Amino acid sequence: MSLSIERNIYTKVKTALETITWVDQDSVTQRLKNVDKYRGQFDPEKAALLQPSDFPAVFIQFSRENFMDLTFGIQMYDLNVILHFGYESYAD
Repeated sequence: MSLSIERNIYTKVKTALETITWVDQDSVTQRLKNVDKYRGQFDPEKAALLQPSDFPAVFIQFSRENFMDLTFGIQMYDLNVILHFGYESYAD
């Protein structure tokens, strides 16, 4: 898959996620504080670098699955978009 197509999909998904708002239990309108590409942010060695101020967050990952060559130089791809959600938790 062309990187420009993947970048275009990423930009559109990121923009859509950044427009999401909700009202918390204190009646304060909230939005995502961090929308970025997934780079293993929740892996144990990288998770320590995340700060509470980074949350709530969504990290976008692409997983290319199957592709098929069609006629006239056209290729068809199965592309999975995986959203990794992270939020601050005070649970013990």
